[in-house]
Amino acid sequence: MSAPRVTGNMLQGTFQNGQSVRLVGKVLSSNNAEGQAVILSPDNIEIFVQRRDGQPYSTEYVEVIGTIQGPNTIEENSYCPFSDGFDLEAYGQAVELAFNQYGHLFRPE
Repeated sequence: MSAPRVTGNMLQGTFQNGQSVRLVGKVLSSNNAEGQAVILSPDNIEIFVQRRDGQPYSTEYVEVIGTIQGPNTIEENSYCPFSDGFDLEAYGQAVELAFNQYGHLFRPE
């Protein structure tokens, strides 16, 4: 299953509900009463993540692989912890370049 790397803005129009995506972000809150975490995307949009196991994230930055449930919501299938010194701004710029300016190199024919 393909899961393209996205930013918060991409969740709000480029991709549709039900699509699998990868989002890297900064953990703002790790778990609430509804089993959700809040992650700040590289373009500073708060994204709600419906946690699969309900456990708090153990690092400041994570990559969430999941399914889009709405413009600002992802249902987590899995996640990968990133180091606390991760450069989210540079990552966001790379995702934008890969998707927009150099998309022809990264999308399947």
